Amino acid sequence: MFESSDTDAVARPVVHFSELLKAPVVSRSGEAVGRVEDVIVRLRGARNYPLITGYVVGLGGRRVFVPANDVKSVVQDRIELTKNKVDLRGFERRDGEYLLRADVLDHRFIDVPNAELVHAYDIELEDTGQGWVLARLDTRRPPRLFGLIKSPGGHAARDWKAFEPLIGHDQSILVRRVGGRVHTLRPAQIADLLEEATKAESGEILDRVHSHPELEADVFEELSLRLMSLKSWTRTRRANSSMTCPMPRWPLSWDGCALTMPLTRYWICANHAAVRYWI
Repeated sequence: MFESSDTDAVARPVVHFSELLKAPVVSRSGEAVGRVEDVIVRLRGARNYPLITGYVVGLGGRRVFVPANDVKSVVQDRIELTKNKVDLRGFERRDGEYLLRADVLDHRFIDVPNAELVHAYDIELEDTGQGWVLARLDTRRPPRLFGLIKSPGGHAARDWKAFEPLIGHDQSILVRRVGGRVHTLRPAQIADLLEEATKAESGEILDRVHSHPELEADVFEELSLRLMSLKSWTRTRRANSSMTCPMPRWPLSWDGCALTMPLTRYWICANHAAVRYWI
């Protein structure tokens, strides 16, 4: 069942990707030929929505490519084709292609207006009349225990242009870098992202920053100031605490000492006045 877009004067068809996954793909004659396993889009910079160029369809244990031009209609319970046959050659990913299931769903993104990392729990696809596009991301954590427990945090579906993609196919990194907006953030905001990011995410964020030398220098200066502040804190703790190391406890131990203060990417042993920064 279609939903109306809130931002357009004329209602446009909208489909949730989570409901489209595993939906049957039906030929022109009405025969089911396979099921949707993924959707292929091409990134077109920060000002344009990613355009759907095709679908990955599971067919008899194979993954085949169905171009968007061969699709007559898309609804949440099926995809209808304009033909009775599909190309049975196995799907091979091309440079610059972005897969919604493999690269977007359940991945983290930079929420540029709020300068924070968010999780994509669902994707809204919209028919613009000129083709289907990736229009919005839903960062709300789904309810648990049959909907009885609602998790805090996240936002309702928001415009794709508010987000910056991170980890994806290696061959699409050039497109992500060129259209990136990480450089619009302040050094302190980027430092916050780096502290929360995984090693792979940090590497990609730093890769975006590297093309802006002045910003890169400011970011590393901000990180250095934070590290110096933490070292000062540990020296104070060392002066005020005994030199006997406590027994290792959850979550981790380092060199036989308890890591007494988890602070995002920092782990500190107060007794040894030692700081390790994971990046």
